[in-house]
Amino acid sequence: MTVTISNYAIYQVESGAQCIQIFESWAHCLTPELWRRFAAPCVKQVAATLRQACPDVPIIYFANGGSSFLQDQVTELAEHIDVLGVDGHMRLEEAAKIVDGTGLILQGNVDPYILRYGSESEVREAVRKSIDAVGGPGRHILNLGHGVLQGTPEENVLYFVEESQTYRGASEEYSSAEKELLAA
Repeated sequence: MTVTISNYAIYQVESGAQCIQIFESWAHCLTPELWRRFAAPCVKQVAATLRQACPDVPIIYFANGGSSFLQDQVTELAEHIDVLGVDGHMRLEEAAKIVDGTGLILQGNVDPYILRYGSESEVREAVRKSIDAVGGPGRHILNLGHGVLQGTPEENVLYFVEESQTYRGASEEYSSAEKELLAA
């Protein structure tokens, strides 16, 4: 399976993909120990094969439900991938501390249920909170902590995109109470 995934990733890049995301769909079923034993070596092999064939392509890794072993992901994969996806079950501030100094870029973390069931203001607030959690715009790749849920209103996707394009980070206009709420 690892060889097949590696070959397919190379094919995707050769067909025009500008980055590759290795998506570990069943990571939530693994303990940290099982992830290190079974998943990490395969991810490293895929990344190494892809790097050899396509050295400039950015590699993203996302372990669905893998927040409980984010430190293990960083320890095992920091030299092999460029971007580490974070699901919505971990505070982005904590994830930022874990990857600090590793060169890894974070991606994700906005709760897909907010996008599916939230109001316009809740969607926009979730985007702002995610951006502020890592220190402002340009500090991570804004994304959901998983995929778009079936039935998500298209207008909520629009609010998500609009807010991500226009929000410039917490400013001095926020009171100290509001800044604490953003950090929570």
